[in-house]
Amino acid sequence: MREKILKGGGAVLLRQMVSLPINALGITLASRFLMPADFGVQAILTLVIALSLMLIDLGTSQALVQSKSHPTSEVLRQVQLFKSLCGFLAVLVLVFLSSWLINVFGVSSSFMWLFPACGLLGWMQSQRAFQAIGLQRQIEWQKLAKVEMVEIVVYNCALIVAAYFSRSAWCFVIAFGIRMGIGIIILKVVGKIWTETGGMIRKSMSSLFRFGIPLQSATLLSVIMNSANPIIVGGTLGMTAVGFINWSNYIVSLPQIPFQPLPYFLFSVFSERSRQEKDDQRTIEDIAYIGALLMAVFSLILILSLNLLVRYVFGLQWVEAIPAASILVLSTVVIVPSLVITAQLNAKGYAATSLFISGLGVLLMWILIVIAALLRSGLVGYAVGVLSSTVIVFAVQCSIAFKRIGIRVKWDANIRLIAYVVFCVAAMKLILHNFVEKSVIWGDVARIAIAMTVFATLAFLFEGRRLKQVYTAGKSLLAR
Repeated sequence: MREKILKGGGAVLLRQMVSLPINALGITLASRFLMPADFGVQAILTLVIALSLMLIDLGTSQALVQSKSHPTSEVLRQVQLFKSLCGFLAVLVLVFLSSWLINVFGVSSSFMWLFPACGLLGWMQSQRAFQAIGLQRQIEWQKLAKVEMVEIVVYNCALIVAAYFSRSAWCFVIAFGIRMGIGIIILKVVGKIWTETGGMIRKSMSSLFRFGIPLQSATLLSVIMNSANPIIVGGTLGMTAVGFINWSNYIVSLPQIPFQPLPYFLFSVFSERSRQEKDDQRTIEDIAYIGALLMAVFSLILILSLNLLVRYVFGLQWVEAIPAASILVLSTVVIVPSLVITAQLNAKGYAATSLFISGLGVLLMWILIVIAALLRSGLVGYAVGVLSSTVIVFAVQCSIAFKRIGIRVKWDANIRLIAYVVFCVAAMKLILHNFVEKSVIWGDVARIAIAMTVFATLAFLFEGRRLKQVYTAGKSLLAR
């Protein structure tokens, strides 16, 4: 078990580190071929796909991963029939709603068939999740990592080609569809869901829905949260501003790429270890801390290099997005600890608690963003609202996790890491202001180097003891 987890985790990490430059290349070239308004349309399409997936899947795939016993063949057939029926209904509904959605969001009529296509993509994503159940239950993340690597390469190649020829938001739909199709085929070949004979079909299906629907409720909250950009920003500043925020979210997600599979990997691992009644509290605390530290480093590098990247890589049409992106990237420091806590809460059966935390985060974010809109603070106000709500809710999540399952993830450590990043950025802008004006490229390079030195010094002075504890615990774990 331990060997499988370590190999799987290593494979996932290697996959993500290799995929980082591939994803960066894809978004870079797409940014040069597309305009901000196209990224605004893509933000709307992402919401439609996520909502379609939620209604089609209803959490059945994750429920099958978490189930203590293997499902029967009849249950699997029932699940597939249910997904297919819901997928057909989703596409049909979106066909009738397309005209209305175009008027509501103010997009071109040329995107009429994008919305039914999103319903089809939601069904394909549900099928892809279903085909991955067997590998997740067996913690075969080495195989999953290889499959996902193929998907990432295919997606980015398709995105670049489609963006070049279409010069519109259609490129995102085309690339995502190709990726899901390839993923379904490969997983169908390499994955296998172990089944049992007999059993009570109705009872098994009802148990899947009891576990899965709360998870889909969390997905619904995520959809509501992400809708703040096209609804509030789009309603007050226009579709171009929506594109700036959506593009900023893409850039902010770059440091998160090595950790994207973490929730699914940890969910399958924690579910299996919960079935074996294993105690993973100390490991969870260490993973959360190291993840936050790495994200702080990545965030600092990204903030300091944004001007250089926009000027020479992404294109000058994205200059207005730099301030908002610089603020939004700070929220990534708490992303990994939050994902780790959520995965453990769900694995322990506290999906309702995770739902409450997500609901609180959505409510607080909407309140702060609406206030920012009323104050006419623009994109920066939106970014500050997102960062503030993320940090506040993370502190609440840490407190609840400690009371429910005894995990001691200290939220104040993440606040310190964010403070280190802010201090380094402010100090370098002040110290190197005159030098940067004279030599932009070398000024940015020098600023990053000096800022990293300052950050390393702060981490050594104030985080040295905690880092030593993590190192000792990790060494002990590997020695078992």
